[in-house]
Amino acid sequence: MKTITFLSLIAGASLFMASCGNSNKVDEKTAQELNAQIDAMNQEGQKVAQENAQKGAKYIEEQLKADPELKKTKSGLVYKITEPGEGKQFTEADNVTVHYTGKHIDGSTFDSSVDRGEPATFPVTGVVPGFKEMLMMMRPGAKAHCIIPGNLGYGEQGNQVIGPNEVLVFDIEAIGLGK
Repeated sequence: MKTITFLSLIAGASLFMASCGNSNKVDEKTAQELNAQIDAMNQEGQKVAQENAQKGAKYIEEQLKADPELKKTKSGLVYKITEPGEGKQFTEADNVTVHYTGKHIDGSTFDSSVDRGEPATFPVTGVVPGFKEMLMMMRPGAKAHCIIPGNLGYGEQGNQVIGPNEVLVFDIEAIGLGK
C-alpha cells in the first residue's frame, strides 16, 4: 500500500489545477513530471515509515528490557497499570474522561490534556487501536503507561503531528465515565 503524503496531495492538486486552466488538458510532459514527483514523495514516505517502524521496534525492545513491570499484549501494545482504579473496566460502549500525555519516543510531547489543564472526554472507540486497547484494561481512577506500536497508532499514513509507523508513548489517567 502506498503512503500518500501531504506533498503528494499538493502535487495531485497542482495537476488538477493545471488541467482546469488549460481546457481540461495537461500536456504530457507536465503530467509525467507531476507523476514522477508523486512517486518520489511516496517512495520517501515509505522509507520514513520503514525507518520509524525499525526505530520503534528497537525502542520497545529497550523499554521491555529496562522495565520488568511492562507487559506486552498479543497485539503488541506494551503497558503497565501503575494504579488499578476501582469499579468496572471500560467497554467499547463507554465514553470516558481521561487526562493523558502523548509523547514521541524522543520524549517530546505531541499532545497533552494535562498541559491544557482540562481532561478530555471521548468514546472508547474514538481513538487509535492501541489507546482503545489500553482504555479497555482500565477502570475509573486507574493510571497507566503504554507504548503503542505504529500499527496500533496512526499506521503508515501518520498524521500532521505523528510520522508514518511512529511509536507513541502515553501516560493515561482514567478519571471516569464521560457524558
